Amino acid sequence: MEEIKNFVDNIHNEAYKNAYSAPLIGAESLIMQGGRTEESLDGLWNFSPDLYDNCLRAKWYLEEKTNEEGRTVPLDYAFDDWETVPVPGVFNLAKPEYFYYEGPAVYSRRFSYERREHERVFIRFGAVAGEARVFLNGCFLGVHRGGSTPFCVEATKNLREGGDNRLIVVADGTRHQADVPSLNTDWFPYGGIYRSVSLVRLPEFFIQDMKVGLSGRRGREITVEATAEGAAGSSFSDFSAFFEIPEIGVCEIMDFNSDGTGCLKLKVPELELWSPEHPRLYTVVLTLYDGENRAIDQITDRVGFRTIETEGRSILLNGRPLFLRGVCLHEDSKDHGKAVTKAEIREAFCLAKE
Repeated sequence: MEEIKNFVDNIHNEAYKNAYSAPLIGAESLIMQGGRTEESLDGLWNFSPDLYDNCLRAKWYLEEKTNEEGRTVPLDYAFDDWETVPVPGVFNLAKPEYFYYEGPAVYSRRFSYERREHERVFIRFGAVAGEARVFLNGCFLGVHRGGSTPFCVEATKNLREGGDNRLIVVADGTRHQADVPSLNTDWFPYGGIYRSVSLVRLPEFFIQDMKVGLSGRRGREITVEATAEGAAGSSFSDFSAFFEIPEIGVCEIMDFNSDGTGCLKLKVPELELWSPEHPRLYTVVLTLYDGENRAIDQITDRVGFRTIETEGRSILLNGRPLFLRGVCLHEDSKDHGKAVTKAEIREAFCLAKE
């Protein structure tokens, strides 16, 4: 007798999340933003609370409309017919019924994509409360844990050219006793995609990260560290980068190791050091060149140069004692919850300073 598939056996499977525990999207996934062009995915997303985690249990993200015999089957969901909520935003403020909800919630949106030659594409999330499981066109891209940090996930191989692409995020802000933070907190556990989402297009070889800082106390020597990324097994031995601080006429070439790491130490004209009273920032630029000396990628940043040391019980900023006072201030506003705006952040800092 032919075995009949049980289409609801997932409701008894308590190990369903094991299939979504890897790949883990960690801090190493983050790509430096400075100077890059990003395509915003902010706006209205389709949304639904998912109390029983059915998107994961029943694999809604596959959007299977037929069974194994090719027969049309009814669906328990219709992403495009769901209500919409703003991203970035917290779903708790979308309607009164959601205010105290804490648990899995499904976000979905469509977007179009036109491929460019020799490019890699990443999706960047500013922050998703709790755990975020990301799906693109039915493929599980990975899980990120930690609701206050940005992350990137590559989407190059999963994008559909010239048509609709379905991006789904299962955001789960459920607190657990063994986690940090634990069950008891002094802040409200907002949920959702509360910072911006964007599509980042990069060349096949690109600068992933750059760090710039002082090497000594006098502000006359700086260290530049950079990491370049390429296809697995690629060598960067023939690559180089051009580092600039235009305001003070600094221009220097950085060579890369085969693994894509590079380090540069150079003496510079005396810098005006950063301090709270005088927050001086310099524009720094790093341009990546391939083995044929073609400029293929560039990043920029605004950097404040300063030194921090300890001497006995004192903290020294730029060699001088610094007195610090702390204020406990969480991301929260009556209008936007955890998804605070820049204006609200500035207002909060001004109040704290008073």
